[in-house]
Amino acid sequence: MPIRTLLTGDNGANTLQRGPGAELIYGFDPNGPQANVSAIAATRVASGLAEPVFATAPADDLGRLFVVEKGGRIKILDLATGEVRPTPFLDIAGQINVGGELGLLGLAFHPDYATNGLFYVYASLPDGNSQIRRYSVSGNPDIADPASLQEVITVPMAATPVHRAGSASGPTAISTCPWAMPESRPRPRT
Repeated sequence: MPIRTLLTGDNGANTLQRGPGAELIYGFDPNGPQANVSAIAATRVASGLAEPVFATAPADDLGRLFVVEKGGRIKILDLATGEVRPTPFLDIAGQINVGGELGLLGLAFHPDYATNGLFYVYASLPDGNSQIRRYSVSGNPDIADPASLQEVITVPMAATPVHRAGSASGPTAISTCPWAMPESRPRPRT
């Protein structure tokens, strides 16, 4: 496996110098039109988040960015003001395991979210298993209804992490979970 450079920030001016191996920048296509860039800049878009692991938005929602925090909360970044809304969209912090690489790890909005208000989360449970859950939005578009919880699938996980977790929105969302890979897909618990 090639050596990768990990860049961490300290709220100051940080620069990533090329390391001995290839760096990995998600979303960057070295064979695409951006292949000859000389620098890549990062801009802080929000503060006050605790271990954000993923951000997405429903289709056609240009005013909000939903940020998944590993600890079990989904917060909304108001793109017009740049402020994180004080009330979480969803808070399941007491229902998940957040040790190591575990936690609330993914969010996907149903393709018809604007009509049906359904969304899915991928979380690690206290018993060590992983679960995809379906929720719906409440009457307030900025707050989910936690009582709408429906377990979609619970999967017993191996003691060793798979390292292929991911998050996506749209019809491929569930297939990006590590246990959705054909070669490692266990049978759902009954």
